[in-house]
Amino acid sequence: MDKELLEKMYGDRNYYNKQFRAKTYLDATEKFCNEYMFIFNAICDEIEAVEENKDVIMENFADEFVSLMADIVKVGGKQPKSRDMLETNLYMVMYVFPCVIETGRPDSKELAECIIARWNKAFKNTNVSLSDYKSIDSGFKRKMCYITTAVCDSFDKPDDCYELTTLRRFRDEYMASSEEGVKLIEEYYEKAPRIVQTINTRADAADVYRMLFDTYINPCICMIETGKMEECLLHYKKMVEKLSF
Repeated sequence: MDKELLEKMYGDRNYYNKQFRAKTYLDATEKFCNEYMFIFNAICDEIEAVEENKDVIMENFADEFVSLMADIVKVGGKQPKSRDMLETNLYMVMYVFPCVIETGRPDSKELAECIIARWNKAFKNTNVSLSDYKSIDSGFKRKMCYITTAVCDSFDKPDDCYELTTLRRFRDEYMASSEEGVKLIEEYYEKAPRIVQTINTRADAADVYRMLFDTYINPCICMIETGKMEECLLHYKKMVEKLSF
């Protein structure tokens, strides 16, 4: 495996992370695949070429890939600072791992999962998971309370739970009634998917969601219940601004 090529791929991290927005994400994934999919196709070629011990071959490639990437990512053998590591994990989740799936090869999903398992072991406080480009992009298109949905999912609350129903009504009946509110809704749907995906790469994601519920979402519900709509809006905006990268 060519380490210089992986260094080049990692060097593109900041560029591609900036493209993680509703209007630019799919074009960015196409460009990324055009540049780097051949790496994973080559790995799949070698896996498919053997009839026995495919699992061993796959694990060896996963080990090599993560080992080389760890050498590139770690500075002086040390894991990057939290913010930088979050950016790296976001890049891997949004672009690199889905690219393995995008090859469409018979072993692509298993290979991606094998790499991810080793990635999570190689970097402390990391808990990335597998997704694909289509699923990630759909997050920009679903007009839902994205962050609140993620928080409620972490508590195993249903989609029609009181918190989600209340905030959706607040969005549709209060925010959407003004030009400024509509603009804020659109800005929210640009930022929220990135926020949630970044939180989900963290080993302490459940703790973060608990903090968001206690500090922002539950107080917002109380404000709505007492008719303090503008206060609710400002408080929710404060949360989004705090979490935005």
